[in-house]
Amino acid sequence: MYFSNILGQEIPLKIIQNAVKAEKYAHAYLFVGPEGVGKKSTAFAFARLLNCKHRVAIDNKGEKHASGADLALQDINTYDACGECISCKKIEKQIHPDVSFIYPEKKDIRINQMRTLKYQAQFKPMEGSCKVYIIDKARMMNKESANSVLKLLEEPPDRVLIILIAQNKYGILPTIISRCQVIKFNLLSDNLIVRSLREKYKIEEEKALFFSQLSNGSIGKAFSLSQGKTEESKKKADFLIAKIIQGDFISLFSESEKLSFSKDREELEKILSIMMAAYKQKMYKNPNGKYQSILEIILQTKENIKRNINVGIALDEMFLSINRIIEDKEIARII
Repeated sequence: MYFSNILGQEIPLKIIQNAVKAEKYAHAYLFVGPEGVGKKSTAFAFARLLNCKHRVAIDNKGEKHASGADLALQDINTYDACGECISCKKIEKQIHPDVSFIYPEKKDIRINQMRTLKYQAQFKPMEGSCKVYIIDKARMMNKESANSVLKLLEEPPDRVLIILIAQNKYGILPTIISRCQVIKFNLLSDNLIVRSLREKYKIEEEKALFFSQLSNGSIGKAFSLSQGKTEESKKKADFLIAKIIQGDFISLFSESEKLSFSKDREELEKILSIMMAAYKQKMYKNPNGKYQSILEIILQTKENIKRNINVGIALDEMFLSINRIIEDKEIARII
Protein backbone atom coordinates (compact mmCIF):
# COMPACT_ATOMS: atom_id res chain seq x y z
CA MET A 1 0.00 0.00 0.00
CA TYR A 2 1.28 3.45 -1.01
CA PHE A 3 0.25 6.90 0.24
CA SER A 4 -0.73 7.68 -3.34
CA ASN A 5 -3.37 4.91 -3.18
CA ILE A 6 -5.17 6.45 -0.21
CA LEU A 7 -8.15 8.55 -1.30
CA GLY A 8 -9.95 11.42 0.37
CA GLN A 9 -7.79 11.72 3.48
CA GLU A 10 -5.72 14.78 2.63
CA ILE A 11 -5.48 16.13 6.19
CA PRO A 12 -4.26 12.88 7.86
CA LEU A 13 -1.73 12.35 5.07
CA LYS A 14 -0.50 15.94 5.33
CA ILE A 15 0.09 15.54 9.08
CA ILE A 16 2.13 12.38 8.50
CA GLN A 17 4.04 13.79 5.54
CA ASN A 18 4.95 16.94 7.47
CA ALA A 19 6.32 14.77 10.27
CA VAL A 20 8.36 12.71 7.78
CA LYS A 21 9.74 15.85 6.09
CA ALA A 22 10.80 17.28 9.45
CA GLU A 23 12.00 13.85 10.59
CA LYS A 24 10.05 14.41 13.80
CA TYR A 25 7.17 12.02 14.20
CA ALA A 26 5.43 10.95 17.38
CA HIS A 27 6.31 7.70 19.12
CA ALA A 28 2.61 6.75 19.08
CA TYR A 29 -0.41 7.61 16.92
CA LEU A 30 -4.10 6.90 17.33
CA PHE A 31 -5.95 6.71 13.99
CA VAL A 32 -9.69 7.17 14.58
CA GLY A 33 -12.53 7.12 12.07
CA PRO A 34 -15.22 4.91 10.50
CA GLU A 35 -14.40 1.46 9.18
CA GLY A 36 -13.14 1.24 5.62
CA VAL A 37 -11.95 4.83 5.09
CA GLY A 38 -8.19 4.20 4.93
CA LYS A 39 -6.87 4.03 8.51
CA LYS A 40 -5.24 0.62 8.16
CA SER A 41 -3.97 1.39 4.65
CA THR A 42 -2.35 4.56 5.98
CA ALA A 43 -0.71 2.64 8.82
CA PHE A 44 0.67 0.11 6.31
CA ALA A 45 1.96 2.91 4.07
CA PHE A 46 3.58 4.67 7.04
CA ALA A 47 5.35 1.48 8.19
CA ARG A 48 6.48 0.81 4.65
CA LEU A 49 7.84 4.33 4.15
CA LEU A 50 9.78 4.36 7.42
CA ASN A 51 11.53 1.09 6.58
CA CYS A 52 11.92 1.49 2.81
CA LYS A 53 15.50 1.14 1.56
CA HIS A 54 14.99 3.46 -1.42
CA ARG A 55 12.15 5.85 -0.55
CA VAL A 56 11.10 8.27 -3.26
CA ALA A 57 10.21 11.95 -3.16
CA ILE A 58 7.29 13.07 -5.32
CA ASP A 59 7.41 16.70 -6.41
CA ASN A 60 4.52 19.09 -6.92
CA LYS A 61 4.23 17.99 -10.56
CA GLY A 62 3.81 14.32 -9.59
CA GLU A 63 7.30 13.30 -10.77
CA LYS A 64 9.31 10.84 -8.68
CA HIS A 65 12.87 11.42 -7.47
CA ALA A 66 15.27 9.40 -5.33
CA SER A 67 14.96 10.71 -1.77
CA GLY A 68 18.63 11.77 -1.81
CA ALA A 69 18.20 13.81 -4.98
CA ASP A 70 18.95 17.52 -5.01
CA LEU A 71 15.34 18.61 -4.50
CA ALA A 72 14.30 21.59 -2.37
CA LEU A 73 12.10 20.63 0.58
CA GLN A 74 9.36 23.03 -0.51
CA ASP A 75 9.19 21.29 -3.89
CA ILE A 76 8.45 17.91 -2.32
CA ASN A 77 4.74 17.08 -2.22
CA THR A 78 5.00 13.64 -0.59
CA TYR A 79 7.43 10.92 0.30
CA ASP A 80 6.52 7.33 -0.51
CA ALA A 81 7.97 3.85 -0.40
CA CYS A 82 9.62 2.47 -3.53
CA GLY A 83 7.65 -0.78 -3.41
CA GLU A 84 10.55 -2.68 -4.94
CA CYS A 85 13.11 -3.15 -2.15
CA ILE A 86 13.18 -6.26 0.04
CA SER A 87 11.79 -4.31 2.99
CA CYS A 88 8.74 -3.09 1.04
CA LYS A 89 8.01 -6.58 -0.24
CA LYS A 90 8.30 -8.15 3.22
CA ILE A 91 5.95 -5.59 4.73
CA GLU A 92 3.45 -6.18 1.93
CA LYS A 93 3.49 -9.90 2.77
CA GLN A 94 3.43 -9.13 6.53
CA ILE A 95 6.68 -11.02 7.15
CA HIS A 96 9.00 -8.12 8.00
CA PRO A 97 10.69 -8.77 11.39
CA ASP A 98 10.39 -5.11 12.43
CA VAL A 99 6.75 -4.54 11.49
CA SER A 100 4.09 -6.32 13.53
CA PHE A 101 0.32 -6.37 13.11
CA ILE A 102 -1.74 -7.08 16.22
CA TYR A 103 -5.37 -8.12 15.80
CA PRO A 104 -7.96 -9.23 18.38
CA GLU A 105 -7.89 -12.91 19.30
CA LYS A 106 -11.55 -13.85 19.17
CA LYS A 107 -13.24 -11.21 21.38
CA ASP A 108 -10.36 -9.06 22.58
CA ILE A 109 -6.69 -8.12 22.41
CA ARG A 110 -5.05 -10.12 25.17
CA ILE A 111 -2.28 -9.52 27.66
CA ASN A 112 0.00 -12.17 26.14
CA GLN A 113 -0.03 -10.24 22.84
CA MET A 114 1.05 -7.06 24.61
CA ARG A 115 3.73 -8.87 26.59
CA THR A 116 5.20 -10.14 23.35
CA LEU A 117 5.09 -6.61 21.92
CA LYS A 118 6.85 -5.15 24.99
CA TYR A 119 9.54 -7.84 24.92
CA GLN A 120 10.27 -7.30 21.21
CA ALA A 121 10.22 -3.50 21.51
CA GLN A 122 13.24 -3.43 23.81
CA PHE A 123 15.55 -4.68 21.04
CA LYS A 124 16.91 -2.65 18.12
CA PRO A 125 15.37 -3.11 14.65
CA MET A 126 16.70 -6.22 12.93
CA GLU A 127 16.48 -5.11 9.29
CA GLY A 128 14.75 -1.76 9.08
CA SER A 129 15.28 1.68 10.56
CA CYS A 130 12.25 1.60 12.84
CA LYS A 131 10.10 -0.97 14.61
CA VAL A 132 6.42 -0.41 13.90
CA TYR A 133 3.55 -2.03 15.83
CA ILE A 134 0.08 -1.62 14.33
CA ILE A 135 -2.71 -2.46 16.79
CA ASP A 136 -6.01 -2.86 14.93
CA LYS A 137 -9.35 -2.46 16.72
CA ALA A 138 -7.57 -0.95 19.72
CA ARG A 139 -10.86 -0.53 21.59
CA MET A 140 -10.86 -4.30 22.02
CA MET A 141 -7.87 -4.25 24.35
CA ASN A 142 -8.93 -5.70 27.69
CA LYS A 143 -7.96 -4.00 30.96
CA GLU A 144 -4.71 -5.90 31.36
CA SER A 145 -3.52 -5.42 27.76
CA ALA A 146 -4.45 -1.70 27.82
CA ASN A 147 -2.42 -1.15 30.99
CA SER A 148 0.50 -3.02 29.44
CA VAL A 149 0.46 -0.72 26.38
CA LEU A 150 0.22 2.29 28.68
CA LYS A 151 3.43 1.30 30.45
CA LEU A 152 5.19 1.01 27.10
CA LEU A 153 3.95 4.46 26.04
CA GLU A 154 5.11 5.98 29.33
CA GLU A 155 8.69 4.96 28.57
CA PRO A 156 8.80 4.59 24.77
CA PRO A 157 11.93 2.85 23.42
CA ASP A 158 14.00 4.53 20.72
CA ARG A 159 13.17 3.73 17.09
CA VAL A 160 9.78 2.27 17.98
CA LEU A 161 6.48 3.53 16.56
CA ILE A 162 3.08 2.34 17.78
CA ILE A 163 -0.07 2.96 15.72
CA LEU A 164 -3.43 2.23 17.32
CA ILE A 165 -6.48 2.01 15.07
CA ALA A 166 -10.07 2.47 16.28
CA GLN A 167 -13.43 3.77 15.06
CA ASN A 168 -13.44 6.35 17.88
CA LYS A 169 -11.73 7.17 21.16
CA TYR A 170 -14.45 5.77 23.40
CA GLY A 171 -13.35 2.68 25.31
CA ILE A 172 -9.65 3.57 25.09
CA LEU A 173 -7.95 4.66 28.32
CA PRO A 174 -7.67 8.49 28.46
CA THR A 175 -4.07 8.04 29.64
CA ILE A 176 -3.29 6.13 26.43
CA ILE A 177 -4.97 8.79 24.28
CA SER A 178 -2.98 11.53 26.00
CA ARG A 179 0.27 9.83 24.98
CA CYS A 180 -0.71 9.48 21.31
CA GLN A 181 -1.03 11.95 18.50
CA VAL A 182 -4.66 11.55 17.47
CA ILE A 183 -5.36 11.70 13.74
CA LYS A 184 -8.99 11.73 12.62
CA PHE A 185 -10.06 10.07 9.37
CA ASN A 186 -13.30 11.18 7.73
CA LEU A 187 -16.01 9.56 5.64
CA LEU A 188 -15.45 9.59 1.89
CA SER A 189 -17.73 11.31 -0.62
CA ASP A 190 -20.01 9.28 -2.90
CA ASN A 191 -18.19 10.64 -5.96
CA LEU A 192 -14.82 9.45 -4.64
CA ILE A 193 -16.16 5.98 -3.84
CA VAL A 194 -17.85 5.68 -7.25
CA ARG A 195 -14.62 6.66 -9.01
CA SER A 196 -12.63 4.14 -7.00
CA LEU A 197 -15.11 1.31 -7.61
CA ARG A 198 -15.16 2.03 -11.32
CA GLU A 199 -11.42 2.46 -11.82
CA LYS A 200 -10.07 -0.13 -9.40
CA TYR A 201 -12.77 -2.82 -9.47
CA LYS A 202 -14.37 -2.17 -12.89
CA ILE A 203 -17.89 -1.88 -11.47
CA GLU A 204 -20.40 -0.21 -13.78
CA GLU A 205 -21.48 3.32 -12.86
CA GLU A 206 -25.07 2.67 -11.78
CA LYS A 207 -24.06 -0.18 -9.46
CA ALA A 208 -21.06 1.79 -8.18
CA LEU A 209 -23.39 4.68 -7.26
CA PHE A 210 -25.78 2.30 -5.48
CA PHE A 211 -23.01 0.68 -3.43
CA SER A 212 -21.41 4.04 -2.60
CA GLN A 213 -24.70 5.38 -1.24
CA LEU A 214 -25.23 2.16 0.67
CA SER A 215 -21.77 2.29 2.22
CA ASN A 216 -22.25 5.56 4.14
CA GLY A 217 -18.83 6.92 3.17
CA SER A 218 -16.75 3.73 3.52
CA ILE A 219 -14.87 2.48 0.46
CA GLY A 220 -14.15 -0.78 2.27
CA LYS A 221 -17.84 -1.37 2.96
CA ALA A 222 -18.78 -0.37 -0.60
CA PHE A 223 -16.40 -2.95 -2.05
CA SER A 224 -17.56 -5.61 0.42
CA LEU A 225 -21.19 -4.99 -0.51
CA SER A 226 -20.35 -5.15 -4.22
CA GLN A 227 -18.93 -8.64 -3.69
CA GLY A 228 -21.83 -9.93 -1.60
CA LYS A 229 -25.46 -10.73 -2.18
CA THR A 230 -27.80 -7.76 -1.82
CA GLU A 231 -30.61 -8.78 -4.19
CA GLU A 232 -33.01 -10.09 -1.52
CA SER A 233 -32.35 -7.14 0.79
CA LYS A 234 -32.98 -4.72 -2.09
CA LYS A 235 -36.26 -6.45 -2.99
CA LYS A 236 -37.40 -6.13 0.62
CA ALA A 237 -36.38 -2.45 0.80
CA ASP A 238 -38.15 -1.68 -2.52
CA PHE A 239 -41.24 -3.50 -1.24
CA LEU A 240 -41.31 -1.41 1.95
CA ILE A 241 -40.83 1.85 0.07
CA ALA A 242 -43.69 0.97 -2.31
CA LYS A 243 -46.02 0.08 0.56
CA ILE A 244 -45.16 3.31 2.40
CA ILE A 245 -46.11 5.31 -0.70
CA GLN A 246 -49.36 3.33 -1.02
CA GLY A 247 -50.12 3.77 2.68
CA ASP A 248 -50.59 0.00 2.95
CA PHE A 249 -50.07 -0.21 6.71
CA ILE A 250 -51.50 -3.72 6.98
CA SER A 251 -48.60 -5.03 4.87
CA LEU A 252 -46.09 -2.72 6.57
CA PHE A 253 -47.04 -3.70 10.11
CA SER A 254 -46.97 -7.34 9.07
CA GLU A 255 -43.41 -6.91 7.78
CA SER A 256 -42.29 -5.05 10.90
CA GLU A 257 -43.61 -7.93 13.00
CA LYS A 258 -41.62 -10.44 10.94
CA LEU A 259 -38.47 -8.33 11.14
CA SER A 260 -38.88 -7.85 14.90
CA PHE A 261 -38.79 -11.62 15.40
CA SER A 262 -35.79 -12.09 13.13
CA LYS A 263 -32.41 -12.55 14.83
CA ASP A 264 -30.55 -11.32 11.75
CA ARG A 265 -29.88 -7.70 12.79
CA GLU A 266 -27.27 -7.38 10.04
CA GLU A 267 -29.94 -8.05 7.40
CA LEU A 268 -32.23 -5.43 8.95
CA GLU A 269 -29.35 -2.94 8.97
CA LYS A 270 -28.78 -3.66 5.28
CA ILE A 271 -32.47 -3.16 4.41
CA LEU A 272 -32.57 0.21 6.17
CA SER A 273 -29.30 1.27 4.52
CA ILE A 274 -30.72 0.36 1.09
CA MET A 275 -33.81 2.42 1.86
CA MET A 276 -31.54 5.36 2.68
CA ALA A 277 -29.63 4.85 -0.56
CA ALA A 278 -32.89 4.84 -2.52
CA TYR A 279 -34.08 8.10 -0.97
CA LYS A 280 -30.64 9.66 -1.56
CA GLN A 281 -30.99 8.86 -5.26
CA LYS A 282 -34.44 10.48 -5.26
CA MET A 283 -32.98 13.55 -3.54
CA TYR A 284 -30.21 13.87 -6.15
CA LYS A 285 -32.75 13.72 -8.98
CA ASN A 286 -35.20 16.07 -7.29
CA PRO A 287 -33.64 18.18 -4.50
CA ASN A 288 -36.33 18.51 -1.88
CA GLY A 289 -36.25 19.02 1.88
CA LYS A 290 -38.66 16.16 2.47
CA TYR A 291 -36.06 13.61 1.37
CA GLN A 292 -33.59 14.94 3.93
CA SER A 293 -36.28 14.55 6.59
CA ILE A 294 -36.92 10.96 5.48
CA LEU A 295 -33.20 10.17 5.66
CA GLU A 296 -33.07 11.56 9.19
CA ILE A 297 -36.04 9.41 10.21
CA ILE A 298 -34.44 6.21 8.87
CA LEU A 299 -31.11 7.10 10.49
CA GLN A 300 -32.84 7.69 13.82
CA THR A 301 -34.61 4.34 13.46
CA LYS A 302 -31.26 2.61 12.95
CA GLU A 303 -29.94 4.31 16.10
CA ASN A 304 -33.04 3.35 18.09
CA ILE A 305 -32.66 -0.29 17.09
CA LYS A 306 -28.98 -0.23 18.08
CA ARG A 307 -30.09 1.03 21.50
CA ASN A 308 -32.32 -2.05 21.75
CA ILE A 309 -35.60 -0.19 21.42
CA ASN A 310 -38.31 -2.63 20.31
CA VAL A 311 -37.74 -3.31 16.59
CA GLY A 312 -41.41 -3.60 15.70
CA ILE A 313 -42.36 -0.32 17.41
CA ALA A 314 -39.37 1.50 15.88
CA LEU A 315 -40.24 0.31 12.35
CA ASP A 316 -43.98 1.06 12.73
CA GLU A 317 -43.16 4.62 13.82
CA MET A 318 -40.76 4.98 10.89
CA PHE A 319 -43.37 3.82 8.36
CA LEU A 320 -45.97 6.26 9.73
CA SER A 321 -43.53 9.18 9.89
CA ILE A 322 -42.28 8.72 6.32
CA ASN A 323 -45.83 8.36 5.00
CA ARG A 324 -46.84 11.61 6.70
CA ILE A 325 -43.99 13.44 4.94
CA ILE A 326 -44.78 11.90 1.54
CA GLU A 327 -48.52 12.57 1.83
CA ASP A 328 -47.87 15.94 3.49
CA LYS A 329 -50.75 15.37 5.85
CA GLU A 330 -51.39 13.82 9.21
CA ILE A 331 -52.27 10.12 9.12
CA ALA A 332 -54.63 8.90 11.81
CA ARG A 333 -52.89 6.45 14.08
CA ILE A 334 -53.90 2.86 13.46
CA ILE A 335 -54.31 0.82 16.57
